[in-house]
Parts: sequence; C-alpha cells; structure tokens
Amino acid sequence: MDMDDAYGSNTTTPNEFEEGNSFSVERLRMSLAAMIIIDKLPFCYVEREGFLEFMATVEPRFPIPDHVTVAKDCIKLYLREKEELKQMLAGRRVCLTTDRWTSLQNLDYLCLTAHFIDSDWNHQKKILNLCLVPNHKGETIGKVVESCLLEWGIDKIFTVTVDNSSSNDVTIDYLRRKGKDSEGSILSREFLHMRSYTKVLNLIVQEGLEDLSESIDKIRNAVRYVQSSSTGSEKFKACVEKEKILCETLVCLDLPTRWNFTYMMLDRAEKFENAFERMKEDDVEYLRQFDDDDGNGIKAIGPPNHFDWEKVRAFTKLLKVFYGVILRFSGSSFVTFNAYFQELVVIQHYLRSLCDSGDDPLLREMAESMKRKYDKYWGRVDKINLMLFVAVVLDPQYKFKYIKFWFKNLYDGEQADDMIAKVRDALDRLFDHYATRASSRGVNEQPSDMLHSSLSMFNTERQDSWMMLYEQHLAEENSIEGKSELDHYLSDGNEPIVENFDILSWWKVNSSKYPILGQIAQDVLPIPVSTVASEFAFSVGIMSCIILRVHLRQKSLRPLFVHKIG
Repeated sequence: MDMDDAYGSNTTTPNEFEEGNSFSVERLRMSLAAMIIIDKLPFCYVEREGFLEFMATVEPRFPIPDHVTVAKDCIKLYLREKEELKQMLAGRRVCLTTDRWTSLQNLDYLCLTAHFIDSDWNHQKKILNLCLVPNHKGETIGKVVESCLLEWGIDKIFTVTVDNSSSNDVTIDYLRRKGKDSEGSILSREFLHMRSYTKVLNLIVQEGLEDLSESIDKIRNAVRYVQSSSTGSEKFKACVEKEKILCETLVCLDLPTRWNFTYMMLDRAEKFENAFERMKEDDVEYLRQFDDDDGNGIKAIGPPNHFDWEKVRAFTKLLKVFYGVILRFSGSSFVTFNAYFQELVVIQHYLRSLCDSGDDPLLREMAESMKRKYDKYWGRVDKINLMLFVAVVLDPQYKFKYIKFWFKNLYDGEQADDMIAKVRDALDRLFDHYATRASSRGVNEQPSDMLHSSLSMFNTERQDSWMMLYEQHLAEENSIEGKSELDHYLSDGNEPIVENFDILSWWKVNSSKYPILGQIAQDVLPIPVSTVASEFAFSVGIMSCIILRVHLRQKSLRPLFVHKIG
C-alpha cells in the first residue's frame, strides 16, 4: 500500500493544520510509529478494537492507518532519525565499542556503538549498527566495521574498545592498517586498540573463583533448594527466625557465568550460615537432595560445612572491591575513562597488601593467585593503552603528579622511571600532533590568543587598547620562556579533589584557556573502558527495531516526546 493511501477520504492532508488547532495527521502518525517502536508493540496493534475505540474518543478526525502503513511509517521515522544522527556525527571524532553475539538460531550478530563529546560538552552514546555478520573472524568483523563507518561518513576514530579474544586483535590490525594514513588518523592509529578493562577484571576474579569452585557449588546447591519450592522456602524462613537473623533480604540464586551475580549470592548467603546449619536438623528433605542423584549417577555436591563458609566469607571480602569497580565502570552514559587508573591503583594496592599480610593465610593465598593474573595484563605500562594515563593528566584534580606519585610507590625505581618517561612521551607526541593540526587551521596556541578568545565572549564589539598591549606583552614573555600550553596546564595548580567532580563542565569552562588540550580532552575522555554499551543491545529484545528505539529514547522528536539522554 502506498503511504498516501492511508489518509483515505479524509480531506486533511498530512502537512495541513486547521486554523487555531495543532491537529496534524503527519505528526500523529509519526507519534504512533514511535509508540509502536518504544513500547515494542506489534504493527497489528493499530487494528485492535480497544485501540480503535480509544482513538475514536481521543481524536475522531485521525484516520487510523493499517499495519502495513504503520510499518512504513516506522521505516520513515528510522530514516529520519538516521539522517539527523548522521549530521550530528559529521566531521566528529568518535570512540567505538563493539561486541558480538550468537543467537539460539546460530546466527552471528555485531553491535557497533559510537561514543563522543558534543560541542556542548555532553557525553553521547549512539548505536550505529546491529547487524548479521557471516562469521566471527577478525578480518570479517573489521570489514563490517569499516563498511558501517563509511555508511555513516565517519573517518575519524580514536579508539575501538573490544574484549580480549584473539580475533579482535586481527580486527584492530585491519582497521589500523586501513586507516593509519587517513587525514583524520591520530599518530597512525597507534592507540586504536582499547581492551575492555571490565573483561580483564572478570578474568582476574575468575582466577579466584576457580580456587573456590567446590565451596561455591555447595552453597549454590543449598540456595537452590531454598528457592526451588515453597516448602523449602518456608522451612528456611523458620530457621532464620529461630536463629534470630536480622536481614532485610533473603538469599538469591546466581548465574554461574556472571561472577557479579555469584558475588551477590555469596554475600547474602554467608549471613545465613546458622540458618543453613539448622536446616540440617529441621528439614530432612534438605539433606536428602545431596544423597539423590540426577538420574545420571551424579549427586549434588553439599551441604556446605563451616570451612566452606569461612572460605566464602574471606572471598566475598576480596570480591567487594572488584564488585564496586565493575558497577562504576559498567556505566556508559557518563565519562569514566579519567577515573579508571585510580581504580587500577586501588586494586593493585589492595592485592599487594593482602599478599604481604599474614593475618589471614586463606585470603593471602587467594590474593596471590589474583595478583599473578593482574600482573599478566597490567604489570607493565607497555601492556596498557597509554591513553589511560593521558586521561588522568587531563583530569585537573590529578594531572601528571598523580601518575608519577603512584608509579614510584608501586614499582621499583628503574621501572617507575621507565613508565613515567613512556607516558610523558605519549603525552608530548599527542599534544604536538594536535598543535600541528591546529596551526594548520590558523589556531594559535599562545596564551595571548587564548585570553583574547575569552575576553571576546564579554566584549565582541571592541577591544581595549591597553588590554591589547598587555596581551602582546604576555605573548612575548611566554615566547621567551618557551612554555607551551601543555607546560602552562601542568604547572598551574590542581583543582581540589572532590567527590563526583564534573570533568566535562570544567573543560567546557577552561577549553578557551587551553584550546589544544581542550580538543584532546574532547577526544580522549569519551573512550569507554568496557563493551557494556554494545553488550546491552543484545539483551534489549527486538533486533529489527533496536537502533531506532535507542535513538528515540536518547533524543526527542519535538514536540511529541520528552527529551531523555540514554
């Protein structure tokens, strides 16, 4: 059916407004299409009796389109949103996250998400594509990503955050090889490869989980019994009351493939150790589950004993630090990159203190195992993307002094000096690259011009002659001293360290003072430390509508929707 047929015999055309009324068929149809997408409704919803009666009451002048026309309107809305997003991305540098997923039908999907800071210094996250891919080979993924970027007109990418699979190494090599000589390339895409640090944390935690697998299985089976039937649940609650355990929440079962769920299960369960011990006396069915096999000769391991609870109690104390870090850096709607180094420092310092402690041999043994895995990935600076440290320098609360302090405290003298030198070299080369690019566009990095730009905000019609003389004096003085904008920034005092410091607001105010560093901050700070933004897409549900639905939730189709940043 042609889209125009949906208007039927109604004399009001889609773009026609009645005198003194905001009624518009076009607006209502686009609003209806958006509702179908956002609420994940079937297209035939518009033909159901209840909806037809409701619309007849609300707006009898609106000719209800059939399901075919609604489907066409959804496509039209998608294309409109896509064009608006394409204009927003035009000429902008982005950081990417990508993740892959295989469906129950054995179909391979890839999601590509762009992260950037817009001209108003707001953090933006936009899903660019969710598509079928022929296979999960590295070069295949690289070609799909390249094709998607060409479709969106994106030729400036800074980093691509991926998990630690070997095929992703091939993907990054392909993208680096194809774009290292492009005009928008930063230092030949040297820093393109950003590993998902939350995935690395997962690997470190899994190292500890392996050592406790038997005790964890025992507790998991005990919790499963409590939650498997109402009888088991009631008897457990009775045991909790007898033991006078005061806790707002009861036990919960985990997902064995997600350690953070396992942590929540263990953290809750260990508080009810006495209740589970009483279950051995008060509930014969509780013990019987560990004697019966599953039909294949396999018995459920358990019940947990006192030693199991002691091990789990020690491990949850260790996991609590990692769990907090994962929660903080799984966020994808705000900037996290500048704070990640601090979290790595906390984890390393914590593991080291446990390894050196003799108070709890069991906890020390676990920490030593996890520390070995930590050192494998983060033991040396050459194993970490140096932009992680540049982001710390761009945080005015810390700058370069913080990095030097911690390197000297965490590593031996020669190793610390080597790491400090590598970070400073990367920072200088990055600054020189941006300064050269700014110079080619006629942007002067001298503080006199920065001051002039700031003053022009307040006095756009004329410039005081005395101030012009002072600016000239500053330019000459700084030229003699040979100080660059980077030198001025590093030598200026640090901002006080406060909780929830808004780094984007700070750079929005100070980018006129440090224009080149402001450009670097705008490109570096949105780098994601995890692939959560892309992973989330696979749990949303309707693949065919996901891109449009996310876009509609992220921005409004004024005046039809309430503005909301996703």
